[in-house]
Amino acid sequence: MNRLNKYLCYGCIGLTLFMSSCIRDGQDPCPPSEPNEYYSYIRFVYDYNMAFEDLFHKQVSKIDLYLFDEDGVYIEKLADESPAGTTFPKGYIMGLPEAYKAATQFVAFPGIHSDHGYATRMTPGISTIRDLKVQLHERDKNILDTSLKPLWHGAITQYHTRVNRDDTTTISLTKNTNSLRIVLQSTADTTKFDINEFTFSLEAVNNTYDAYNMPGNEKWSYQPFLKENNGKNTGGVVELHTLRLFDDRENRLIIRHFPTLSTVLNINLNDYLDALKLQEYKRLSLQEYMDRECEYKLLIFLTPGPVNPDPDPNPDPDPDPDPDPDPDPEVKMGWIATQISINEWVVRDQPNEF
Repeated sequence: MNRLNKYLCYGCIGLTLFMSSCIRDGQDPCPPSEPNEYYSYIRFVYDYNMAFEDLFHKQVSKIDLYLFDEDGVYIEKLADESPAGTTFPKGYIMGLPEAYKAATQFVAFPGIHSDHGYATRMTPGISTIRDLKVQLHERDKNILDTSLKPLWHGAITQYHTRVNRDDTTTISLTKNTNSLRIVLQSTADTTKFDINEFTFSLEAVNNTYDAYNMPGNEKWSYQPFLKENNGKNTGGVVELHTLRLFDDRENRLIIRHFPTLSTVLNINLNDYLDALKLQEYKRLSLQEYMDRECEYKLLIFLTPGPVNPDPDPNPDPDPDPDPDPDPDPEVKMGWIATQISINEWVVRDQPNEF
């Protein structure tokens, strides 16, 4: 009996040591156990989404973390990437080497890919947190018509208590990329429809981000990387990607019908996204809603009808008067948007300037 009690006592002590070594700040799993391998640890959380749950381990596969001291002076960048085709495992944490223990401010841009954009070159000991910029590569006429890899931002940019040994610092992430899937559907089965006759553009000022996730002032045009007819001659679909949308700047969606040189749709998405939020999300500000939502599905019904061509953007400043104007000019038949649905909410019977 005494021997049994001794073994039970040893078991309890071992369990206590195990639990004390693995539970830190309520986070699980533990960091690497090698002594002095890391000074402290960084944990990333992406629960700022419409699911209201941490999706970091399901979506993120690449991280660039910039370290700054209490004065905002750049120390170093830490980078990590999961094997191709995978994401970071659940419970992933990044180790902070002791050489960088002076870091008290952190800026993370998970998902930066050289195919699409780049970050400012930073010099340790010289560059500051205000020098950091992430932006898209320069493109002709600021047009982006390719798909984007997902990009996130997260930061602790106010000086806080110095990080202690074995501390775990948590950085919350915001997703900086959005996808729009737009379906055009004809209400007239007998009228020929071709999605390639339409042009699409989302105009927004959002191609550059600083350490605080604020944009620059340059307008970009995001255009489809996918355009397909539905095979039934009655509709088609396009997809385009854009970076973060802001509630204090216009995000204008413009659809034009090229053969008739007419505008089918011209709306500021902000007004509609705010009005069409589900009741359960009414408590969210428009900016929080746009930051949490990253996928928008638009269904637009079109009806054949007479249209007016758009005004000439470069009219003749001194045109010759027409001595014999046509009293009965030909009326062009094009497409009129009669209904729009965004993420299943509907607005009906509106002109092209919604």
